[in-house]
Amino acid sequence: MVGTFSSLNISEIKQSAGALFMKVGGVLSHFILIYLISNYYGVYEVGLFALVSTLIQFGVILGKMGMDNAVMKFQSESYAVGDKVLARRFYWYCSKNVAIGSIIVAFSFYLLKDFFASFFNNTELKSLAIYISLSIPPLALTYLVGESLKSKRKISASIFFNSVSRYLIAIIIIFFYSWFFKGVNVVIVYSIAIVFTFIMTFRHFQSNWPIVKFPTLDQGKIVKKFAVPLLLVSLIQVSAQQINIIILGAMSDELQVGYFSVIQRISMVMTLPLFAINAVITPLISRHFKNGEFNKLKRSVKRMSLFALVSTLPFFLLVFTFPKIPLTFFGQEYSELGLALIVISIGQLINVSAGSVGYVLQLCDKHILYRNIILATVIIIIMSSIILIPIYNVMGACISNAIGMIFLNVTSSFYVKKEFNFYPTFLIPR
Repeated sequence: MVGTFSSLNISEIKQSAGALFMKVGGVLSHFILIYLISNYYGVYEVGLFALVSTLIQFGVILGKMGMDNAVMKFQSESYAVGDKVLARRFYWYCSKNVAIGSIIVAFSFYLLKDFFASFFNNTELKSLAIYISLSIPPLALTYLVGESLKSKRKISASIFFNSVSRYLIAIIIIFFYSWFFKGVNVVIVYSIAIVFTFIMTFRHFQSNWPIVKFPTLDQGKIVKKFAVPLLLVSLIQVSAQQINIIILGAMSDELQVGYFSVIQRISMVMTLPLFAINAVITPLISRHFKNGEFNKLKRSVKRMSLFALVSTLPFFLLVFTFPKIPLTFFGQEYSELGLALIVISIGQLINVSAGSVGYVLQLCDKHILYRNIILATVIIIIMSSIILIPIYNVMGACISNAIGMIFLNVTSSFYVKKEFNFYPTFLIPR
């Protein structure tokens, strides 16, 4: 293990450390936001916020149309050969498509407000529909900026815009507003935070100025050919992550959604190192694959897998041994959910152990294969959730989540071995 760490590229370690620091800030800000909502307004509001943010996330995925992944890939390749003009062309081409697509999705979501209210048996969603819709375009464009920043190796700035700033702004608004007044609509605050975050990205728009002509017709077709399958991949990925909230909201109530949302947030602390690794390694995967440097690809992926797992183990041991400690931070009403937290954390441990397996498949021209694997995962989660949630509520959702996570990572690792002749986890040396 020491030899493996000593062979790590210093720049990779520094970037991973910076990305990890920023991602910790994102998770902490989300934690504090959930804590404020739970303590000021109760578990019900936590559940309602989880439902609304999930709907916004689905809208954003549809609006991005896979262009965020495309801009990261094609800008990385353009910068790798020193063609900054072509990189700007790809950026503006993807921006145009995301702007148009997200506005269409936002309008469609607003028209579906009655359906959402009926599906989740919550009429409050009707009055919140306008804020859900208005949040979709700015958040979609913010994610595009974040992926573009990755291509420039500005990892910390990417994570700040995508995972930190909107939660941090929402915390500031809720804290000061609640200090002077009795209450505030959390969904409205979240929408305002999204818009302010988008405004903060204008500096990146200026760095891509002036607008150069768009890529050629053939280049545009290549972008769309790459992006469309990744739209499906991203949609299915979000479904795999959030389908338990959707089913809990439809088959139970906002209280159960609130409980599960807190458990899921705690378990995702384990993925912080992996998220930081992925933020750094995605441009490297794309470049190594494009240049045919498969040995470098293998070494980078396995080294980062080791770093992620070693960084994750202490928190997993804490959760496994004393699950009530992180749960009671949000309130005593969560203290009886220890076993559910352990179950979902086991699934996350397998996820971290597999390393950057998903990105290897996505960025090495196996994105359609990965899409099919995630689709099978979603089907498994849906089927198990429908069976388990009516019986066990939150515990059923956690079991379903863990089953899906284990299936996704084991199956994906098998296909990385089949296609590229190595396992992405350092636990298997070949």
